Amino acid sequence: AASMGKRRRGKGNANGEGEFPPLPVLESEQFESFYAEQHLVPDGEWDSFLTSLRTPLPTSFRINGGMHEPETLALRAYMEHQHLAKMQELVVDGTRVSPPAPIGWLPGRLSWRVDVSRAILRGKGTKRREGAPERPAEEVEALRVLADFHEFLVSEAEVGTISRQEEVSMVPPVLLAVQPHHRVLDLCAAPGSKTQQLLEAVSAPLSSTAAAANGATDMAPAGVAAMQPAIPQHTVGDTPTLPANTSAAFVIANDCDYRRCHLLVHQAKRLKSAQLVVTNHDAKQLPSKMAASDGVSGVRLRFERILCDVPCSGDGTLRKAPDLWRRWCDGLAFGVHRLQLSILIRGLQLLTPGGRLVYSTCSMNPLEDEAVVAHALLRKEVGTVRLVPTSEALPGLRRLPGTKRWRVRAQGTWYERHEEVPSELRSKVVPTMFPPTDTKAQGIHLEHCMRVLPHMQDTGGFFIALLEKVADPTEQRVDEDDPVAGVEGAENADKAHVSRPQVPCQHERAPKEMEDDDRDGPDEIEAVAHVMGGGEASLGHAAGVDAALEGEGAAERGGAAEVASGASLPKEVDAKITGQPLSNQPPHAEWGAHVMATLHCAANNRGKYDALYTLQPAFLEKLKDFYGLSETFDTEQIVTRAPTGKVIVIVASPVLQLLRADTSHKFRLVNTGVRMLERIDAHSEPLPPNFRLAQEAVQCLLPHLRRQCLFANESEVRLLLMRRVVPPRDFVRPALAQAISETQTGPAVMIFDAQGLGRIERGATLPLAFAVFRRSNGVLELLVKKDETASLLRRLSFLPSAIAADTSALLSSCS
Repeated sequence: AASMGKRRRGKGNANGEGEFPPLPVLESEQFESFYAEQHLVPDGEWDSFLTSLRTPLPTSFRINGGMHEPETLALRAYMEHQHLAKMQELVVDGTRVSPPAPIGWLPGRLSWRVDVSRAILRGKGTKRREGAPERPAEEVEALRVLADFHEFLVSEAEVGTISRQEEVSMVPPVLLAVQPHHRVLDLCAAPGSKTQQLLEAVSAPLSSTAAAANGATDMAPAGVAAMQPAIPQHTVGDTPTLPANTSAAFVIANDCDYRRCHLLVHQAKRLKSAQLVVTNHDAKQLPSKMAASDGVSGVRLRFERILCDVPCSGDGTLRKAPDLWRRWCDGLAFGVHRLQLSILIRGLQLLTPGGRLVYSTCSMNPLEDEAVVAHALLRKEVGTVRLVPTSEALPGLRRLPGTKRWRVRAQGTWYERHEEVPSELRSKVVPTMFPPTDTKAQGIHLEHCMRVLPHMQDTGGFFIALLEKVADPTEQRVDEDDPVAGVEGAENADKAHVSRPQVPCQHERAPKEMEDDDRDGPDEIEAVAHVMGGGEASLGHAAGVDAALEGEGAAERGGAAEVASGASLPKEVDAKITGQPLSNQPPHAEWGAHVMATLHCAANNRGKYDALYTLQPAFLEKLKDFYGLSETFDTEQIVTRAPTGKVIVIVASPVLQLLRADTSHKFRLVNTGVRMLERIDAHSEPLPPNFRLAQEAVQCLLPHLRRQCLFANESEVRLLLMRRVVPPRDFVRPALAQAISETQTGPAVMIFDAQGLGRIERGATLPLAFAVFRRSNGVLELLVKKDETASLLRRLSFLPSAIAADTSALLSSCS
């Protein structure tokens, strides 16, 4: 939305002169008359509704991580003690400044709102007139405190520990109630704030899940645990699905726009999760049929949890995108309705029986909300699906039930039924935009949906529906990998109309990306719609991300199209085996001596998508011996993104299983895996000491490490974080100096041992740990980035108490 607000209208001259869009006008006769006629706003609240839409949206943010993570609790404690404690009685420009407050209907005091202007939050206050008296000393100090808090938010956002996210945008992942054994799909994931919430839930320990199921208030929002469905089955008719893993799962974050996928990649590096897979597919056609493998006739990919936060017109974001007042018209909903319906149908097809899906939009329009949900539920190819009541979930969140009646307006005329629509408008106004007949609507219960209006709790506008699949369809009416065909048949519409949004208004020329002569295809158009309706933003700076991220992965990627060992080869035979070049093999690609074969590579890749390669068993055995990896750790999870093997990554076991099942290489992987090792010298022998250990992979490896571990107390950890390079003699404790001398030269891990145990307790929360490099002379070098080091230093003093609190909660949940 921000980029669209900056778009120029008209032609600009060579000297930079041109026609800029007019200043936002916070009114729209079309918008106001449309919503007044729909009667969605309760009686007596219309003026409050409009007034709220014309005021700026409060700032809200979320501390990333779960209540089970001591680092998250330590950051919250630091913020409350070092910043919030000083912000309780601030006065600026003669007015008391409201301190940040936790969002009451979300758990754990991890989500916060700041109800002040941006100028005040940045410590500037209102601009002083020339000749005005200087600010009192108390106000100057108050602005300094606010500026310090803003600097803290920005710095933590840059390292990924805090995310700017709209309050109502946090609701859909919470309602999904994801558990650690779930396979999760985020169909329209960019920019990734909701994906991060899903990953946090998947990564939670089983003890936290058990506590949540028992209604522990700090672990799960009230009302959500009670809505848990039965354990899902994992067969669909006679066709097997990928088996569930009760100890780990994965999250697929998909987006149709390749450039927006790289925003997800940018977020993924901060998440440091080996369970995340970022894909680039049209959400309507996400592949699910895996090719035959190991004698199995066919494997179908299904999910226990799916988030469909679909592209929308975005009129719920008017408070932060005021230019939408000028552009709003009936055609905005016409342009995305069929796209939304086809995405929801696809999501329901991918849902396993017993699984749940959240459909959400940042639009208040029934044509994008209840109309889509109702007609998706009526489709036979999605199986038996029900709407789950959510009125008891998230107490304190004010919402309205879904509506059962609405009307459609086109070119100024209202229509009750599709039969009333003139033939010349039926290509735009389709039957699924109207309420279903009373006979068909029986049992749908649209009142189980929820609509949040901006004035109800000083938020943005949002719509959410929670759906549960009861049973799969008895027969497949359309090809699973082409659900759009079924949508077209229901609407008797041309395929171009289904895949491409219409021009928003008759009187306004659409942006270039949304014109009918679509040069980039439907994916690019859908991305434009998603930008218009995006409900999230980054608190840090995202400028320049596109070019940097696209270039970063491309240089590392390449490869052939061989499948995992034991699977049948596709038509293109691996060049590693035959020596023949491939169309998707990068020119002059050299294979490292420690690289074995291609695990996964999308067809016609040409460096655009991730290609993953397996490593030689002998090299994996050397890694296992060097780090003392436990027998429970599957070293085949360690792979590389390039045939040269310069950068080695680790993928979660369920992700490895998924990639092996995709023997036809249908998935277009933009990113997966966590960076584990990086070769120091490209010409050195591929031995473990010649690779630097990446900080991102430390938490993944920590439960399995038996060697190269250095346990340190708080003062020793602080010394390393502050100086970054420390000789052994500077550590006071002889025990640590002795441990360093016994550690092999090369990468190692320093572990914060707050309780002085000298070991990692089995089943306990993983401690804070750092990647280091032991030089040949025993000197330790910290391998953590400087901005992340500053964040770690902030939390360090609060970690012991956070660990103690986490241990206490763990014991109480198990008793």
